[in-house]
Amino acid sequence: MSELSGYGMKAAFDGTALVVTATSAVARGALGTKERIIPVAEISAVRFRPATLLKNGAVTVQTSAGITAVRFLGKAQQSGRALYEELLAASGVDPAVEPSGPLANEAAVTLRGKVEALERAKERTAERAEAQRRQFSSEREEMTAEWNAAAADRRAGRDDAKAQKTAEAAASAAVVAAFADGTLTEFRKTAEVPPEVLVYSRLHDLLDAAAAHAAKGEIVDEERLLRSAAEVARVDGGRAARKALTARIQRMTAERRLRVDSKFLGVVSAENGFSQVGRKGGLLKVAFGEKKVTVYSDRILTASEVQLIDQYTSAQVYLDGQELVTTRPTLTRMALLAPLPGSALIPGLALQKKEKADSRQGEFQVGGRGWSYRVMVHPDQLSNPRAIAEQINRHANEAADRAAERRRPPAVKPATPVPPAADVLTQLERLQALVASGALTQEEADTLKRGILG
Repeated sequence: MSELSGYGMKAAFDGTALVVTATSAVARGALGTKERIIPVAEISAVRFRPATLLKNGAVTVQTSAGITAVRFLGKAQQSGRALYEELLAASGVDPAVEPSGPLANEAAVTLRGKVEALERAKERTAERAEAQRRQFSSEREEMTAEWNAAAADRRAGRDDAKAQKTAEAAASAAVVAAFADGTLTEFRKTAEVPPEVLVYSRLHDLLDAAAAHAAKGEIVDEERLLRSAAEVARVDGGRAARKALTARIQRMTAERRLRVDSKFLGVVSAENGFSQVGRKGGLLKVAFGEKKVTVYSDRILTASEVQLIDQYTSAQVYLDGQELVTTRPTLTRMALLAPLPGSALIPGLALQKKEKADSRQGEFQVGGRGWSYRVMVHPDQLSNPRAIAEQINRHANEAADRAAERRRPPAVKPATPVPPAADVLTQLERLQALVASGALTQEEADTLKRGILG
């Protein structure tokens, strides 16, 4: 039995197998294992390289797994040659054959096996993926064909729907244009009004009815119908209907079909609650009244009512309360601004804190026989309400003058001297004519008749 204590490993041969054992971590890494057993039957080549001063010696054995080299130093030269000769004799290989090939390494072989298995698994996975890809591609082509057919149907349906929507929009625009021009009645005789714009037909009818009342001087009924039209436009028509209604009312007013002989004087708007709270403070009472009053020369409109301006109507603007400003020293300013101890009173009196309490209340009042409205206006914005109040009072005075003129009896012209019989007959005929024209009542005519006849 031959043994060789090499560099980093040792070898032992018992005639049947060569046992190579790694004695260092580097040698173990080179072998890929701690111990390798090589049967003689697997040896195909053996080589001996003697040790020199510059290079270690080595006994190299080749098998089907690769070559295994046992390196040794010069002091183990004899043991190395003895091992070589025994291996050569036991294996019966030709000494002229040189070992070749990669180094035998079990770890590398295992790794190569794993790598090869992984490569084979990857190939199988790639084959399955390719098969799935081909199947998916086929299914996708079929699905794409179905989608294209469905998309074509949808496009055709969308085109039809678009054409229908365009036609409906054109019909709606025609209705709105006819409503704005005041020709909706003639339009309805020649074309069908779409259901979604029937609101314009209702607005048209309401405005026509309001115009009929305006022609008769029935202001209350006129404004009631206009308010109904505004409510219909707000609830059923939306913004476009409200805009069209406003334009139509303005046009009919300019044509003297609505609000005939009525001049717009202005709008009195109330001060909002946030402004009152910010001006007065949270602890003061906040007053409310009508939010808005619209004034014309012959009528007054609120959110829900309409009143006529007559000889009993009057308007005025009041301003109550006052704006108080109080000053007081504060401890914070006295403490921070005192230059010397005990001198805090100086900055406290020089820089006193100002507090403002505004209890003013502006009020616009307008009323007549059996009705009155009040609007809480901002006390700093009273010029417009006062101007409107003056206009209301002026128109009320004019209405009073007209009423007095209607109540005044007509003046009788002095009679022209005529013969007595003809004079009596002429006066009686004139009395009859005045009664027929409505200038005199029958009672007044009878009184004058008795005076004529004596």
